[in-house]
Amino acid sequence: EKIYEQPVSVALAENPYRNSNIGDWVDMEMQVALGASAGSVRIKQSVLQKSDRDATVEIVITSNGKPPQKDVQIVDFAKPFKSLIEPNGIVNGKVLSTGTENISVNFKTVKTTWKVLETTEVIKGQEVKIAVKQHFAPDVPMEGLVMTESVQTIANKVANKTIIHLLNFGFGPKPADQPQR
Repeated sequence: EKIYEQPVSVALAENPYRNSNIGDWVDMEMQVALGASAGSVRIKQSVLQKSDRDATVEIVITSNGKPPQKDVQIVDFAKPFKSLIEPNGIVNGKVLSTGTENISVNFKTVKTTWKVLETTEVIKGQEVKIAVKQHFAPDVPMEGLVMTESVQTIANKVANKTIIHLLNFGFGPKPADQPQR
């Protein structure tokens, strides 16, 4: 059951998929702790098609030795952007701090800009405090997400911890080399 609706947080002109190319990809791992249970999933996204109007993104999710689940999402540039990776979206909240940090991704050093945000949402009638630290890099394709750590607290008790980190990434050919649809 989906209990959290992602907030719209990026202006239409800022949709990161607008700058993507066919063949761009990211490979990420998401670790989630819900109460006493924990698990991880691997998420690989690839841009399959792109036009001036939208991008077609394949998402392959692998978890716990199960067969991979594939999905295809159309990212419409005329609609408000919602993250395909980050389960809590890019939280619209109070920025508590910002900075830069170098993070190693598959033996590559990626210079990131990070921010810590805090917000409160009402989910299923309960007030949930959400604290998120997000690392982004312009050198990473698609959403530019390198790492995010989020904690959801209900009644001063941690209800959910999520860490998403980039394992690897790559780029497709430049647009002049790509067929347009």
